[in-house]
Amino acid sequence: GAILAIAAILVVGYVIYQSFYTVDEQERAVVLRFGEYNRTENPGLRFKVPLIDTVNKVRVTSIRTAESSGQMLTQDENLVTVDLQVQYRVGDAQAYVLNVRDSNQALAFATDSALRHEVGSSSLDDVLTEGRAELAVRVEQRLQSFLREYGTGLEIVRVNVESTQPPAPVQDAFR
Repeated sequence: GAILAIAAILVVGYVIYQSFYTVDEQERAVVLRFGEYNRTENPGLRFKVPLIDTVNKVRVTSIRTAESSGQMLTQDENLVTVDLQVQYRVGDAQAYVLNVRDSNQALAFATDSALRHEVGSSSLDDVLTEGRAELAVRVEQRLQSFLREYGTGLEIVRVNVESTQPPAPVQDAFR
């Protein structure tokens, strides 16, 4: 009888221990009950039903960085190499956890699509010279609209066009 009482106390203690969790100031917790969305929790000490609730913590305040690079055609049918850096953060924890399987891959695809669309509708001179800042703004706007349509939960903070140049074999001729 004493062994059963000790085992019961240990099981109850473990269940109580598993019932409480802490959400950090930089996080939001998405709680799933039986795999279905239940609620999003703010920072603090929180309660969950063990074995029924699943908690997914997401950092929402940290700014993350993704880089993209590629060769593409401009409107005047010239090849250009563009290196781009995207700074983003999680704006909607629920959408980030539930809507897209791999949000980093979705961001990479959306960035590539937005960049190719905007470079494809610009001339080579605009992409290589004074139009770079405007290109970054247009890519940022288009990328944010793609991410909103996809329901990724990501928000673009800033898009930086790091470099634009003609392909290496023709750089000397371009200069």
